Amino acid sequence: AHKPIDKDGRPLPWYTYPAIYYLQSIDLRDKHVFEYGSGNSSLFWADHAASVTSVEHVPQWCELVKSNKRPNQEIMLIEDRNAYVQSIRRAGRKYGVIVVDGARRHSCARAALDCLEDDGLIILDNADWWPQTAELLRAADLLEVDFTGFGPVLTNTWTTSVFLRRSSRI
Repeated sequence: AHKPIDKDGRPLPWYTYPAIYYLQSIDLRDKHVFEYGSGNSSLFWADHAASVTSVEHVPQWCELVKSNKRPNQEIMLIEDRNAYVQSIRRAGRKYGVIVVDGARRHSCARAALDCLEDDGLIILDNADWWPQTAELLRAADLLEVDFTGFGPVLTNTWTTSVFLRRSSRI
């Protein structure tokens, strides 16, 4: 299908399979998700969480993602670089899951730290490509759990990292 889906055609995030399996094992139905970047992961989160808010900076991609939007999804198009990073503050709330998988990952990860629930988690996809961003999250006293392996569509391996607060009981 050339897009991340499971054997039954359900959407998967474009994370590594080990990370996907881990996330599927956690009950996140009461969590609100904020996502830098959007796509099949947005649909995945809509199926596994109370709500998902995604911010996208590419107009054509945003329109494509919106065409499959679920009732518990909000998808924002924000092309301005600084407004994109700060969009997580727009709702004035904290999130149980924050996904950093779009533009300006380092700045987005920094903004995410202020908006993370006490028992929340931050997902940094392609963490092996963004070592300074992973270091920023570790320096904030988050625990890093790396999930390295294959994922949907691609034939190479990469790392999706989950960062948890030490008080997290997920």
